[in-house]
Amino acid sequence: MSEDGSLLRVFELFSGIGGLHLAIKDAAQRVGIPFRLVKAFDVNTIANQVYLHNFGMQPQQGLIEPLSASEFDGRADVWLMSPPCQPYTRGGKQLDAEDTRAAGLLHLCDIIKELAHPPRLLFLENVRCFEKSQSHKRLMDALHSQHYAIEQFIVTPSQLGIPNTRVRYYCIAIRSRDLTPEASPGVESMAFEMPAVDGREIPADMGRVGDYVERKGRHLADLLIDRNVFTKNETFLFDVACEDTRATTTFTKGYGRNEGRAGPILLCDRQGRPLPSYPPAQQTIQVNGPSVDSPEDCRIDGTLVSMETYRHVIDTHVLDTRRFRCVCVSCDDEAAECVRYRYFSPREMLRVHGFPEKFAFPACVTTRQQYGLIGNSISIPVVAHLLQYALHKCMLLMDGEGRAGS
Repeated sequence: MSEDGSLLRVFELFSGIGGLHLAIKDAAQRVGIPFRLVKAFDVNTIANQVYLHNFGMQPQQGLIEPLSASEFDGRADVWLMSPPCQPYTRGGKQLDAEDTRAAGLLHLCDIIKELAHPPRLLFLENVRCFEKSQSHKRLMDALHSQHYAIEQFIVTPSQLGIPNTRVRYYCIAIRSRDLTPEASPGVESMAFEMPAVDGREIPADMGRVGDYVERKGRHLADLLIDRNVFTKNETFLFDVACEDTRATTTFTKGYGRNEGRAGPILLCDRQGRPLPSYPPAQQTIQVNGPSVDSPEDCRIDGTLVSMETYRHVIDTHVLDTRRFRCVCVSCDDEAAECVRYRYFSPREMLRVHGFPEKFAFPACVTTRQQYGLIGNSISIPVVAHLLQYALHKCMLLMDGEGRAGS
């Protein structure tokens, strides 16, 4: 927030369709701080159209790399960042800093070092494995040089009771005038549990997919998956959800194109209406059980965690093993004809990611483009939770600085 605490000025970098905007709005309201989105930045023209359609604000179109430090210095109290994940994802080439898509983040790392008035708070989201990258090291070096205290998290929406296992890396960096680079705390530690936040109850039980699905509409039948997809992948384990399912895999940019490999599919009837439970005749394929047997073995990158945390972050498949199954179809089987499979709709995906019902896409954006944009977005409930935690810490820090200076 600004030095007088009157207004939170925010830059949204790599803004996409505005998930970070919605998260900071929620967090700021809960903490009681007014905020103003000063500027959003993104290179994707379609994402920027969606952003404008929902927020009435046109993000700055183009790459980050040509921008100078003067365009950032002292202009915002908070930087929110969700840079491209492709350089670091386990399913990609993992070119890291050599990937051209990492150039924008690396340029910002250089800019941070040059700023006379850096942001009070910097927040970054990316895929797990980013924390092991050279880009991450460059970011840590830049933050350390500007007196930031850093907290890092690897957490997932399922830890907030949302039936989705979008495990992601998050960095919270808060700048203190009283902290010198030599006295900055170490940045090697990593937390794997949600921090406690006033006014936010963490549900004891997992939610159901049925809380997020659409149950009527002619468009649902358009989402039915062609049977040939399953005949070509007879031995593939699909993540098949019904209304009663308690966990689903991550939706990615390729959803709707990479059958079964870019997110879950939904068990439904011939009209695309979701089924409440799995048919008794269908057998779940036995998947591997937990990878650890005792609490003493529940370590993530050397850190001892609870068995529950380990399951949410590492052994995500055990949260609901019923969903993994080979799909066998037969056009001659009347019973099989009554059970179909479809993709989740864009609206259902938006709900899982925490977008409000009023969020909408312009008519010119195709369903495939909507899938890609949502798959590249964030989990708003997770980010809002972490931002509320960060803003509260900022307020405490500023109160302490004010008392020390009086």
